[in-house]
Amino acid sequence: MDKQVTKISQPYLKLQFYFDNADRTPKQSYLQMLNTLVELGATLSGQGLAISGRGIEKLPSRMFGLDSNMQMKRLQFEPSNIDEVLDVADQILWHTYVYNAVGLADSSVAEEVTHVDISDNAVLHDYHPVAILSEYKVFKTSKSPFDVNTQIANARSRVLKRFFALIAKTRPLYGAITSAEALACPTDLSIGTDSLAFKDFYVDREFIGSQNYSYIVEIYDGAYMEEVGNGIYISTSPFFNPEGIYVDLLPDLPQRWDEVARIIGKIGTANK
Repeated sequence: MDKQVTKISQPYLKLQFYFDNADRTPKQSYLQMLNTLVELGATLSGQGLAISGRGIEKLPSRMFGLDSNMQMKRLQFEPSNIDEVLDVADQILWHTYVYNAVGLADSSVAEEVTHVDISDNAVLHDYHPVAILSEYKVFKTSKSPFDVNTQIANARSRVLKRFFALIAKTRPLYGAITSAEALACPTDLSIGTDSLAFKDFYVDREFIGSQNYSYIVEIYDGAYMEEVGNGIYISTSPFFNPEGIYVDLLPDLPQRWDEVARIIGKIGTANK
């Protein structure tokens, strides 16, 4: 048996993405993410975690709340055969260990590509966002929310370059860069799930429509904005935008997050 990989330590940095699976299955979206990472210079470790069980059609809503028909198991595979691993019937690759997925961890430490948990109700109607987990520790070297030292500036550049490249190549409907916060699916956003992920985020213009697009740009006035892929990236944190712009936690800032969550939740559930 191959040696187990060395894994990243918490706290995590998360690059998270929600995909439109109308024209592709969740397995295909996950495979596209892995293949794109390899194209960008990452290396699959050949190890991961899979959920198996007869008749699996969708990912369960909780990793450890599996149906009695399902089981979580360690998986080892030949990286060049990743397409075949994803094609195995009655098995879903939940979690994959990848070297240089983002590039913040030491080269001998595997970063992780996984799925984000969603609610029990959402699993019946929606899809799990995909998340890339790396190490956040370099950002803990800051002495204040405004202090972007050389280490942080270099890490920021690497994170944004990888995030923007993944957006351009995989075409998510929306995504975010976070630490502790999880990116919710539209079904969960529609019922008021935490919107904290929308501090530093991307949204596709066609997905939300031109009117909502203009409205979001308006309410985030003062934040960093950059057109990326088919949409826009908006950042309120100096750690996650190249100009180091920091939008203070004014009383109305959480309302802006909530507005984005409301719009995505409404549009994303309209046809589900």
